[in-house]
Amino acid sequence: MSDPVGTKGTLSLSSDPRDVEHLLTRLESLLATSCLDETRAFRLKCAVIEVVNNCIQHAYMNQTGKPIEISYDFKPELVQIVIADQGPAFLGPAESPGITPMGDSGRGLQIIEAWVSSLSFERKNDWNLCRLEQLAT
Repeated sequence: MSDPVGTKGTLSLSSDPRDVEHLLTRLESLLATSCLDETRAFRLKCAVIEVVNNCIQHAYMNQTGKPIEISYDFKPELVQIVIADQGPAFLGPAESPGITPMGDSGRGLQIIEAWVSSLSFERKNDWNLCRLEQLAT
């Protein structure tokens, strides 16, 4: 993984679960320097990890070595993180039929949406972009 400096940066990792462990440590360090309080930082960190795990499991079908890019932008009142993968097009939960509230999977996006201020999806240049925003207050 690359090691960014400043309030904007990019982390590059592969679809390897070991990279997720390193990402978790890096996110904790980065978010400690952000405008977010401990609770909001924890929620955003959990949301990012859930999105990355979804990239590995659903976009890449657990194949290792596939690219995942994470860009971040820390502003005085807002933290924005974009997670990108090159899996099949995904534009949001409406595109995922068969999710039931008591099923074995499919609740991750509901949890992510509940824990961040804003969640959106976009497809751009063969990349799926998942944008998470967390307000400081």
